[in-house]
Amino acid sequence: MIDHAPLAPKPQLRLTALPRLAAAGLVVVGVAAALGLALTIAVWMGVTDAGLGSTAVLVPVSLALGVIGVAAAMDKATHVRHLQQALVHERAAADILARRIDMHTALERATTPLAAELDADALLHEVVTRAGELIGATEGALYLLEYGDVLRVGATLGTQYVMNSRRPLGETPVARAVRDQRSILDQLPSGSHVWCAPLVQNGTPIGALELVTPASRPSVATDLHALALFAEPAADAIARVRVVATERGHVEELLELDRMKRAYVSGVGHDLRTPLTSLRGATAALRRIDNPDTQRELLDVIDRQVERLANLAQALIDAEHEHQVETLRLDLPGLVRLIALDSELAGRPVSVGAPEHLDVIADPEAIRRMLTNLIDNAYAHGAPPVSVAVEERSGYAVMTVTDCGGGVAIEERERIFEHAYRGSTHDRSGHGLGLAIVRSLAEACGGTAWVEPVADGGAMFSVSLRMRDVTQQEAAWNLGRVS
Repeated sequence: MIDHAPLAPKPQLRLTALPRLAAAGLVVVGVAAALGLALTIAVWMGVTDAGLGSTAVLVPVSLALGVIGVAAAMDKATHVRHLQQALVHERAAADILARRIDMHTALERATTPLAAELDADALLHEVVTRAGELIGATEGALYLLEYGDVLRVGATLGTQYVMNSRRPLGETPVARAVRDQRSILDQLPSGSHVWCAPLVQNGTPIGALELVTPASRPSVATDLHALALFAEPAADAIARVRVVATERGHVEELLELDRMKRAYVSGVGHDLRTPLTSLRGATAALRRIDNPDTQRELLDVIDRQVERLANLAQALIDAEHEHQVETLRLDLPGLVRLIALDSELAGRPVSVGAPEHLDVIADPEAIRRMLTNLIDNAYAHGAPPVSVAVEERSGYAVMTVTDCGGGVAIEERERIFEHAYRGSTHDRSGHGLGLAIVRSLAEACGGTAWVEPVADGGAMFSVSLRMRDVTQQEAAWNLGRVS
């Protein structure tokens, strides 16, 4: 870990008293020199016989020479003081340069890993870890800005912060850093320091770093500057990873759509091939056989296969259009019993459990198609016995179809309602449109459709239907699973 405590001051010379000592020494030397010079002049002028007491000449000369010496001494002292100030400034500049070198070295060491090819979670963890090492933090978090006013913890340092926890911007230091787009250093009541640096990409905040250093570690202004500099490439790296993740998601979505299209075309081709093969065989046999009973059987085969093709064509048409329904008040149990009777005549018996009467607001043809598709799905992908039930839940009438097959995997309970999705854990025959049509019709009637597991095995498909007229606002709130 890089230690960013203040640099220890280098030993300095004690120069504060030097100008005064130099001045005093030079004054003494100047006075002595003046006296000596005055004596020499007196001898030269022939006044030595008067003795040193003859002040008429010595005193003025000595004073003049003393003033000259003192002036020279003061000039030297000023020069020494200037040299001392220059030395202090040079040492301060050297300290600042050393700290800047340390800061840039630490920044280079901290930002180098951000250039590596990392996934989003690994990059966020790397950013908060390196930022903590940069300033010696023991706790911290990297926040991601969501919806413009919510911060979500995307990575943590230490144990104080909880992953994926959310908090509104509010008036916290990290919120101020995001709003003002500037780094902030604050102190907690415990004495610890909080360092906050915004993560800004192209002038738009995308998150923030919040780091905590212990009270024992002194705060240094250059560390806050270093954290702000570190946040710039960190924000760029996060934005880059987000773009890559988004593009990767688009590519995966396109690949999945292409896979579904291929599966859809393959499935429809298979569904067309089977009845067409039967029709060709039955038609060829009719040309060779004269037995009336056999001919009737072959005509029944042709009739069933033509009906199958018609149903497939209708399903394809329904899948490409929004469903228009005409709702009216009707008795749901009575209609369900009629549909169950038709299913039994078609060779797919179902048991019915329903109250005597239960009025709903729906389209009777939509209910017939939904229930028929669900019964067909139960026999195609589940196993008999199949049961149909009608009950009231939370102001809605719920119609359920339950089978005794292998059920639906939890990860496919939503996907099986997508167009052309055939599933991956059970029989993949069929065109993958039946359940999508069921949900579309249910929503057109003001309800929805979903699937749940059955305790003893199998699957229970449910459709909710309105029991009364509702406003558009109520429909918006109520659209969803009825529990």
